[in-house]
Amino acid sequence: MRVAPFAISAVCYFLFNAAMFAGLEAQAGFAAPRRGAEIAVFAGNYLAFAALSMLQFNLVANWLVICVLFLFEIKWAFRCPWRASLLCALLVSLVGLGANEFARSLCAIAFDVPQSAFSNDIGEEGNLKTVPVALGFLLGALLLCVQRRVLRHGETAVVYGNDRSRRFVLAMGVLGYLYLCSILLLYYVDVNALVVKVWALKASVSVFASLSLAFYYAYRTAAVIRRSEERRLLEREVAEREHEGDKLQDIVRRDELTGCCSRRFAEARIDELLGRGRPLSLAFVDVNDLKGVNDAGGHEDGDRCLTCVAAVLDDVASGPDDVLGRLGGDEFVVALPDVPAAVLRKRLEEARHRLRTQSDSERSPFSMSVSVGVASARPGDDAASLVARADAAMYEDKRAGREAR
Repeated sequence: MRVAPFAISAVCYFLFNAAMFAGLEAQAGFAAPRRGAEIAVFAGNYLAFAALSMLQFNLVANWLVICVLFLFEIKWAFRCPWRASLLCALLVSLVGLGANEFARSLCAIAFDVPQSAFSNDIGEEGNLKTVPVALGFLLGALLLCVQRRVLRHGETAVVYGNDRSRRFVLAMGVLGYLYLCSILLLYYVDVNALVVKVWALKASVSVFASLSLAFYYAYRTAAVIRRSEERRLLEREVAEREHEGDKLQDIVRRDELTGCCSRRFAEARIDELLGRGRPLSLAFVDVNDLKGVNDAGGHEDGDRCLTCVAAVLDDVASGPDDVLGRLGGDEFVVALPDVPAAVLRKRLEEARHRLRTQSDSERSPFSMSVSVGVASARPGDDAASLVARADAAMYEDKRAGREAR
């Protein structure tokens, strides 16, 4: 057995193996391979290649074995999923097989010999298989390097990441691989016809071209699907953020305990109504003796008292532009546009009566009463000045209530 044919083909195959590892790491988005994996895979594959050549197995069987080896080696070296390993192994094997068939057919034309002259025993005296094998691995390495240069923006990882695109490329790869395997049968036909050699050349080029188009189509499809998914995720995230923003706005606008407008939001609404020049009546409402309710029944009773008062006042401020706000503690404000002050006072007297009837009941085991001051808007008023006049009127009402008792 001659050493030179093995040494020459070993060097060329090492370059093919190195290009394969560089391409998989750069394009497929795999993690870095295990330490020493590149050398181990090269040694294992080349030993298998040499053994298959010496045993003179059928070329179709040779390349099927090589494809299976690639499958397990890529899975082991890169710790990637089986489905990604299968597609990678198929594509790498297809590049190697297509490049070898192209080189063999080219050498058959150049040497004017039938393709059967390149037998499967590279140790046979006078066998010319070393030349096309070396050229085939060099061409395969070149193709893998070109592919890595062209596909340098994660296109391969995009295809691997989409089930539909991956299955499509896998199906096209299987068809191309089986077609190239069928072309290997020409190497067992002792015919020195140019048309046969050109047919084999054309087969390799056709498979490469069709697979490139299939990959491009799969990438475009996967990219569109990924962008659609990203857009949907972005829309969902925007909707969630808007919902969160609405909730935050609601927290800012609403008093958490009573559900009334917050002081700031209530004053802003009142300023807005005043800015429109609409007649406005405003009431300042103070809950009487809330401290006594808290002391007697605890803060839970105090909170229940405030929610009961807020519920009754909410019936007073029932219009679409009416404002009910909690200014803080036991103080509320009611603002009704286009409603005279006398009408507002009458509604508040009815509210007082409802609170008295609900007091000291099983549901509200405490006394509830409020002091009320009403003011009408004047030219030049803002929320602060109008609330201040209503507050002063409320203190008059509270004083009068104490004197009546």
